Amino acid sequence: MLRAAALAFGHRLMMDRVIPGGVAEDPRPGGDAAIRAALAVVAAELPQLTAVYESHASLQDRVVGTGVVGAGLVARFAAGGYVGRASGRAFDARAVPGYAPYADVAVPVLAAGDVDARVRIRMAEIGESLRLVDALLDALPEGPLSVPLPQPAGEGRLVEGRLVEGLGLVEGFRGECLHWVAIDAGGLLRGLPARPLLAAVAAAGSGGRGQHRRRLPLCNKSFNCSYSGVDL
Repeated sequence: MLRAAALAFGHRLMMDRVIPGGVAEDPRPGGDAAIRAALAVVAAELPQLTAVYESHASLQDRVVGTGVVGAGLVARFAAGGYVGRASGRAFDARAVPGYAPYADVAVPVLAAGDVDARVRIRMAEIGESLRLVDALLDALPEGPLSVPLPQPAGEGRLVEGRLVEGLGLVEGFRGECLHWVAIDAGGLLRGLPARPLLAAVAAAGSGGRGQHRRRLPLCNKSFNCSYSGVDL
């Protein structure tokens, strides 16, 4: 996937591809085919991976009932992404409030809240992502890649009576990412990411089978928290 991203967008991690006002460039020649080829490999491997996961009793013994996060705690922390959806919180910013081009995104939800549920949600979301990317590649729109940013006048942040600031809400794989962005009087961007690291992970090891220390790494990786950022 990283090689396909490099071919299509000029950067393995796609850094600086989304820019203020739009995107930096169209997919490069051959990029479409590279992405589809990489996704085909993933799609071919997914059923086998699922079969391996479900056919090993010793693995199921470790993941089922381990690291349970209850629906009440998920609601309290507004846990998002596959963690929230594995515990019954059916929130996905692509569907609620919703934004283009995700008009028909499917949001899988389970209620068990354990490691097994988080794994199964992630598997289901891989399949949905494969479908979405293929459909989006077929429907790439024509038109400009970006639009010019409004320029503030004077000392304020007013342009034609409007504040030059806004909120953005998108769905990341760890949950919704909320950002506030403003353009100051000098034309510079100021921004604030507002998405904390998932606090509910600390509760997954309390009580029940989650309290065994040998299962702590398993619980930790089932959350897949970022140690270096809050909006990655």
